[in-house]
Amino acid sequence: MTPIYKAAFVLVGMASLFWLVLVGLFYFAPVYGIKFYPSTTVPIFALAPLFISSFAAQWMTGQRSAVEWWIFRVLVIVGFGIAAFLTEAAIIHAALSQVESITYTEILQAPLSKRYNVSVLFGFSFLTSVLLVAAMIVFVSVPARVAIRQRKASAQEPPAT
Repeated sequence: MTPIYKAAFVLVGMASLFWLVLVGLFYFAPVYGIKFYPSTTVPIFALAPLFISSFAAQWMTGQRSAVEWWIFRVLVIVGFGIAAFLTEAAIIHAALSQVESITYTEILQAPLSKRYNVSVLFGFSFLTSVLLVAAMIVFVSVPARVAIRQRKASAQEPPAT
């Protein structure tokens, strides 16, 4: 597996694990009487990929072609979109299943125009917030970190004589 694919899959996998913890909080915190504050917890988890994106930059060494960068961008944005869609549905299910008899598949199959959403950052849904964070990661954060690492590496090379 090339480093660019590895970086994309690790980034999506790590974010998915963070969101799995968030879903676990919604399901098990009320059962065990654990107090947590969704108004602060959910935005932090939506921004978590931004903080873990430095791991993706570590695997991306050397020059990358434009095609490789676009493959990385598509993999990360689609992966985050799918994971965030499932996570948001699980959060809604955890919140509504205690009051209404609604199944997880009913929430997944609901059209986006009639679907409940979890408002996170600036009134955007969890899914939209995650996709905005993913765009920030793939277009700014990771390319900038890779460029900085390449400049540091080239500055440390001894000059040719």
